[in-house]
Amino acid sequence: MNKSFIFIFFLIAGVSCSQPESEADIDAIYQSLAEQKHLFYNVEYSICNSSGAAIDNLYGMVALNRNSDSGISSAYFGLDRNQQPHYLHSMFLNHQWIYNLQSPRYGLEDADLITDSLHSPVLLNPDVLLQIEQDSVKVSKQKIDDKFIKWTFELRNKPDQLILVWNEDQERISEIEYQYAVKSPNTYSRKWAFDYMAKSDFTILEKGFKQQNQSAHQPFL
Repeated sequence: MNKSFIFIFFLIAGVSCSQPESEADIDAIYQSLAEQKHLFYNVEYSICNSSGAAIDNLYGMVALNRNSDSGISSAYFGLDRNQQPHYLHSMFLNHQWIYNLQSPRYGLEDADLITDSLHSPVLLNPDVLLQIEQDSVKVSKQKIDDKFIKWTFELRNKPDQLILVWNEDQERISEIEYQYAVKSPNTYSRKWAFDYMAKSDFTILEKGFKQQNQSAHQPFL
């Protein structure tokens, strides 16, 4: 497994007591995310250097179904946008992940890191967004255009920040970027870019990726 994939950030849980305007907006985003039970999307995951250039990429096509305390995901992924020969079937149940990984390159020891790279912690668990807000010393909002809004969270106890781009039309996350040591010349970031699709489109595209991985969709039991 590429060492670039081992960086997972840990967040401090908390619930805010006050309700300024920015927090009300974040709560609205959280409610929208929490109500999204079925998601189908392409994702481009990148590790970026201090100049913002991608030095590592992982591409995936994902079906994510989640509830408040459980979830299941099917993902085809690879290092090339058009070649995704690896398959990861994930189930979250009783506070733990169960994996079925079909891959000539990766092993089950990589499954946690692959799951994080294909989904992002925020998309897997919208509660993380509230945790980030609580642990931020400053939250700023910038309207990019009529469609997109960029939220920047500057963390209180570390020199990092999280950037979330929200698509108001779709009411979904378009991009997430977590930047480490923002003011350091050695800063780097992890970035997720999501492109959502209908279930019918996912089903059609899935046929091609199944041919790349003949063992995909083997059941757990």
